[in-house]
Amino acid sequence: EALKNIQSNIPKSNVKYVDMNDKFPFEDNSISLIIADISLHYFNEEKTMFIMNEIKRILKINGVLLARVSSINDTYYGAGSGIEIEKRFYDHYSYAQRYFDDEDVKKYFGIIG
Repeated sequence: EALKNIQSNIPKSNVKYVDMNDKFPFEDNSISLIIADISLHYFNEEKTMFIMNEIKRILKINGVLLARVSSINDTYYGAGSGIEIEKRFYDHYSYAQRYFDDEDVKKYFGIIG
């Protein structure tokens, strides 16, 4: 639904659904804008690093990544609850979720620049 909404509101956009577990189906330095809205926090550290490196690979020089992730301060949405699998990455029984702090933002998004 979100992709349909973007396409209808920005008709000239090229919208694609991508499985972030696999290599992204785009050429190096080919994408001007990537929107990752509440989608980067469902992965363990190894997979998150893979995803961030894929984003870096396909993003054009001066390209833009717009991302929204869950904060460690967002206890209303489960931050700090569940079983901690990795640092700030929790098993909530039906799904796993990472909660980002400043250190995580620098670590993961620093890959992109």
